[in-house]
Amino acid sequence: MSLDYKEHELYLEGDTRLSEIIEGNEGRACYVYHLGNVRKRYAVLKDSLKDLKNLNIHYALKANANNDILKTMKSMGSCVDIVSGGEMDQALNAGFEPQDVIFSGVAKTKSEILKAINAGIKQINVESTQELIRIGEIASQENKEISVAFRTNPEVSPVTHPYITTGMSENKFGMDRSFIPELVRILKANDKVKLRGLTMHIGSQLLDLEAMDEAIKKLMSIYHELEVLGFKMESIDIGGGVGIHYSHGDEEKDFEIIKKYGEIVCRSLKDFQGEVIIEPGRVLVGRCGVLLCQV
Repeated sequence: MSLDYKEHELYLEGDTRLSEIIEGNEGRACYVYHLGNVRKRYAVLKDSLKDLKNLNIHYALKANANNDILKTMKSMGSCVDIVSGGEMDQALNAGFEPQDVIFSGVAKTKSEILKAINAGIKQINVESTQELIRIGEIASQENKEISVAFRTNPEVSPVTHPYITTGMSENKFGMDRSFIPELVRILKANDKVKLRGLTMHIGSQLLDLEAMDEAIKKLMSIYHELEVLGFKMESIDIGGGVGIHYSHGDEEKDFEIIKKYGEIVCRSLKDFQGEVIIEPGRVLVGRCGVLLCQV
């Protein structure tokens, strides 16, 4: 996103005079978002993945929950990824349907799981065997079915800050291959929970994407293992994490990363016939706003 001076006035993206906004806001500080920039970045991302047969983009609401941004995402055909009951309310209030919603994240409370089941959302991404048991108990009590995806830990370490990598067994997220027997046992004991797919998220602020290819291959290996065990799944969710360059403001560098990401994902999943889900956040909105104030 560009900030430009024209005749001693500061403009956002060349067409929005920021002094008008601060005057209209009675001088108070405010956040300003350029929705045209959001649309452009979404279009570039979607175009980079055009070779996938059945793609669904689930915008990661935690990246920015501004209502106008949510409505913009909805208008472009995006679905949404949430990590709390409050975010579920925000998504539904912005016009998303329950089947547009995926519920990710650790430490979901019983009341949040109950809300998700009663709303009839698309799927809950399961982080642990204990969480799967809890989901099954609540679904049985409500006598309602719920679809889930297992968050698998593919044992890959992407190049990013060590505090935001999430794809190794020592990280607190997801489950590795050794959990499969217990997960299968829990599923077979509860007919209200349907396994619709697998999901992963190997880290945030990814600029080097080579680990993504390896992670997808490992995810597909577990997918096929579960198919052999008799589970008829329909989706692969490869998460989000694509980053932006904070060291400069060159958007073209971001677009190069998005296109590289699209090439890797399309190549890795070219033979997959099911639904492919991605959960982008920062890469769509991280450059689309400014904090505007006076000094």
